[in-house]
Amino acid sequence: MHLDERAQNLIAAFREIAHLSDDTGIDLDSDVSAQPDWDSVCQIELIVNAEQIYGIRLGEDDLRDCRTLAQFVTAAERRTHADAR
Repeated sequence: MHLDERAQNLIAAFREIAHLSDDTGIDLDSDVSAQPDWDSVCQIELIVNAEQIYGIRLGEDDLRDCRTLAQFVTAAERRTHADAR
């Protein structure tokens, strides 16, 4: 599966926030909250990074069901398309 640059950047941001090495198996199906020491501050950092990477603002409705990186990417892309209208 080919990941676009923004999705790759979000995975890289997640690795940094969660203090994971490059050899840790992380992909879009990874559950962000399953990481050791993951807390609400980490969650906010990931949201801020997603907003910066995609150039959007995510609201509570956008994030309600986000558990995996794929769900964060989908929410950000959906918001990007909604903001473009």
